[in-house]
Amino acid sequence: MQPTSLVYEDANTAAEAITFKFFLLVAKEGFEGIEIGFRESVFTRFTSDPKMLSFSPFRGSLPELRKPFTPTLGLSIAPLKTPHFEGTGALYFRESKENDCVFLLTCVHVARPRHVHRNSCPSRKSRLPEQVIALGIMGLNDALLSMMYTVGEQSRLIRDWEDVLDRLGEPEKDKDEDITEKLKELLGLVEKPKMKIEKTDKFHSEVTQHWTILHERIIGKVVHVEPIAVSTKPQQYTKDWGIH
Repeated sequence: MQPTSLVYEDANTAAEAITFKFFLLVAKEGFEGIEIGFRESVFTRFTSDPKMLSFSPFRGSLPELRKPFTPTLGLSIAPLKTPHFEGTGALYFRESKENDCVFLLTCVHVARPRHVHRNSCPSRKSRLPEQVIALGIMGLNDALLSMMYTVGEQSRLIRDWEDVLDRLGEPEKDKDEDITEKLKELLGLVEKPKMKIEKTDKFHSEVTQHWTILHERIIGKVVHVEPIAVSTKPQQYTKDWGIH
């Protein structure tokens, strides 16, 4: 959570409810002593590959384009061997108070797609070799297309404002004061999208340089998966979860 963004009492109430439900889900599979809590923090770059980007919707430039490359919830993930089978990470949790190992909860059909793996439940101790990457094929393509779309939209804005500038003419001392002020305003409106295009082009170059190779996007390995099945509980939700 962003610092000072959540009331302490509300955080405790939500954490207790989530802990109870999550414990019912994973405790019988050998994951014990799990406690859910909210931590105030600001994301920073990881020290190992992939270098996930920091994210703040209110600070920095291009937050909407940076988000897919950050470890925020909803992170797009895929198996390394089958990057075209994609999904998202739903929840981060630490293994224990004494261990800083962080797990990511997702679905079985994301971690081990049924088209590739049979619907089985390997032992947690086996430490499955399936590696998981941030951003599958479509996830990365969509992120790059968003950058191209942004450049196209900003270019259109520049053309529109420049058309208005052409009709008003060049700033002159003897021109009406209102027209002169409007010209200054329009010149500022032209500069803003130009700066955004420049920043987007630079970010696009960074992404294509550091994120296009699959092995450079590995974030972990599959630790545990459950066979996909219909729950026998009253809600009868589909059992479809895995951890990496």
